[in-house]
Amino acid sequence: MREFMKKHDVWLRLLSLVLAVVLWAVVMDQEDPNKSYTYNDVPVTLTGELILKEDLGLSVIEGMDQLVNVTVNGQRSIVASLRKNITVTADVSSCTNPGEYDVPVVVSAPGTVQVLSPGRNATIHVRIDRLATKEVEVRLGKGGSTAAADYLLKDPTSPTTKVVVEGPESELDQVAYAYAVIEVAGVSSAVKQDCEVVLYNEAGEPVESTHIRSQTKTVSVTLGVYQRGTVPLKVTLKESDTVKADMAQVRIEPESVRVYGDQNQLATLTEINLGDIDLASVETGSAKSLSISSRLPKGVELETGQPVTALVTVTIDGVDTQALKIAKDDIIVTDTADEPRLNVRVMSENVEIQLRGSRTDLDQIKASMFTVAIAVDSSALGEGTHTVTGLVTANGLPEDVMLIEDKVEVQVLIESGAAFEPGGIQDAEGVIAGSEAAQ
Repeated sequence: MREFMKKHDVWLRLLSLVLAVVLWAVVMDQEDPNKSYTYNDVPVTLTGELILKEDLGLSVIEGMDQLVNVTVNGQRSIVASLRKNITVTADVSSCTNPGEYDVPVVVSAPGTVQVLSPGRNATIHVRIDRLATKEVEVRLGKGGSTAAADYLLKDPTSPTTKVVVEGPESELDQVAYAYAVIEVAGVSSAVKQDCEVVLYNEAGEPVESTHIRSQTKTVSVTLGVYQRGTVPLKVTLKESDTVKADMAQVRIEPESVRVYGDQNQLATLTEINLGDIDLASVETGSAKSLSISSRLPKGVELETGQPVTALVTVTIDGVDTQALKIAKDDIIVTDTADEPRLNVRVMSENVEIQLRGSRTDLDQIKASMFTVAIAVDSSALGEGTHTVTGLVTANGLPEDVMLIEDKVEVQVLIESGAAFEPGGIQDAEGVIAGSEAAQ
């Protein structure tokens, strides 16, 4: 080994290498050559913004976050670690009106370092405008989902009905409203979410400007979820001495309706009662319209498209209803004025009354059995056409036949003159007394 190293001058070669390294280090320590170095993406700091805002009410809306590449030249040992000591600024205080400007940039570097780029004429582009605010309504929507089967989504609600938006004065008019969408899928109970606010224009499109924003980023939205169900319709029959409930057949159209509401309420809602039907005065076989919507308990509503009224038809075994017309000549008019000076003339050709009883008894009824009496104070009513209420009286009716309604409406004409139509004026007390006797 020793002979090998001696033969090939290994030790001499190693010594030469060490001396070379030491010599290079000495030279480099004594001489620090210049070098160019480029720093990428150096941020530009804007100055003068406070002056614009306080003195002119203007703001920079574009060009705030620009970056530039800076190339410098200097001693190698300095430029290699200079990034934190390089600053790039642009003064916007001279931009005194809304508009777009090319603002010069100034690059600062320490010591003897020379800035090669950007050069003396370098600029950045900025946009200046006056910021403003306005208030817009918040509209709510449901995000393309449905509730679970047998449940119904109500309209979403939010305690926040308006938000303030801000942006350049020249662009703010395009904002028409704010929109927040609550997302639900297969839910069976109420949902509450914080929903993002998105700004829309009048055409129903999102506002694309990046300079406009809502001061409120999200709003709390609640969506009520109600159970759905089918509930039958019913009525209560009020019996009379002669007509019992088991004698009546009731048909209700529709028989049931679809409703929605709170789960606890629907669990106990076995029927919807439309009200009482008085069997003593019902018109057998005639359909009567009864309200459904007004009979719903609080918190329960009809589904969209469901009828708000039902037709109820009651038919009584062995009992028919018959309409009969009382002619004009059988209408007795009494003028109750202290000093009658006007003519009271009956304009209705006839009035219709409704009777109820067995078909055998109804076949015996004649119009001559009935009289209609009306009392009119011509002085109080004055000239013209009036509708007044008349009282129907009857003589000789079979025991099981009854008037369903003993009051009718009669149209009369009050005019100047002293002559009266057939059946004309009678003593008021006489008419009333006769009516009571007939009853």
